[in-house]
Amino acid sequence: PTLPPNQTRFYAGTLGDKQLTANLDLTRRFDAGLAGPLNVAVGAEYRRDSFDQHAGEPNSWINGGVPNQAGGRAAAGAQVFPGFQPSNEVDVSRNSKAAYIDLEGDVLAKLRLGVAGRHEDFSDFGSTTTGKITARYEPVQQFVLRGSASTGFRAPSLNQSNWSAISTNFIPNSQG
Repeated sequence: PTLPPNQTRFYAGTLGDKQLTANLDLTRRFDAGLAGPLNVAVGAEYRRDSFDQHAGEPNSWINGGVPNQAGGRAAAGAQVFPGFQPSNEVDVSRNSKAAYIDLEGDVLAKLRLGVAGRHEDFSDFGSTTTGKITARYEPVQQFVLRGSASTGFRAPSLNQSNWSAISTNFIPNSQG
């Protein structure tokens, strides 16, 4: 029997990622009686993220029941990368709002200190407040010691939380 020619091109599906960001940053220096000016920064941000994943053509992921070269069961769909299946489809979005304040100044002629805080609220992930302190000490010109400590936080992206794919591998069983 003559086999039909193998399909060599597949539409595997699509991934989409969008982000809209609007923010406001305000900074000002004040004379606060320190060795240098006190830098004050405040800000707010609104962000909308979205991620979508759509299935590919059925031939890119369907199990066609065709044997492989060794006579075993062939992997489903296109080889190397089977397309996204309908069960992989997703269309998600989230909103986040954030506000921050940052204070930094030379408290002594050779010592600068800073403190900052940020509060974020994610529509799908909850809220978090983070902080950071910094120090810069210059005991002599051309030699500086710096350090910082932070309670850093980063919410996973929608892509990280929602991307999925299915692949099938058949491994020969040498035990019969």
